[in-house]
Amino acid sequence: MKRVSLLLVLSLAMAGCGKKPEEKPQAATATPYGSPQEVAAYLQAIDPLAQQINTIHQELYQMVGTSGKATGANLAPAMEQGRLKLQQALAQLEKISPPPLLVPFHDKIKKLVLLRLDAYRLTIEGWKLEQEKSPQFEAQYTHSEEKLGEAQQVGAQLSEERQRIQQALAPAQAPQAASR
Repeated sequence: MKRVSLLLVLSLAMAGCGKKPEEKPQAATATPYGSPQEVAAYLQAIDPLAQQINTIHQELYQMVGTSGKATGANLAPAMEQGRLKLQQALAQLEKISPPPLLVPFHDKIKKLVLLRLDAYRLTIEGWKLEQEKSPQFEAQYTHSEEKLGEAQQVGAQLSEERQRIQQALAPAQAPQAASR
């Protein structure tokens, strides 16, 4: 019995020597937003849509015309068209699945679109009220301006965050570029 126990102990001791169990290499290239592959794929999917969302809004400024003054008459028709385009962009946005750590960023993009949609709706309603000579049209325009201001703040936050994401991704992509 002692001999079996001694052999068992020796064989276990020998098994412990030699190769160490394989350790998974730590993801030195990981970003605070997820794996570089996940983040890059998400950015590749979201960037054209973000560009489209910004272009839709920029088109409104062209409608202001040479007067340089935004009115219900010149903005409401443009916002009606912009609203349809933003609704389509929102539907596309809903189809994109962000990596878990980029969900807050994705939700901010959605918030920006929803704020603009609400502002556009308020302007369109304000223009209708103005045409009806209702004194409430000014309140609609004021609310619309507030929503657009809030959307602008969210847009600035998104821009800063997008820059941080890209900066976090750059070192992780550098080894990949060097190995090509």
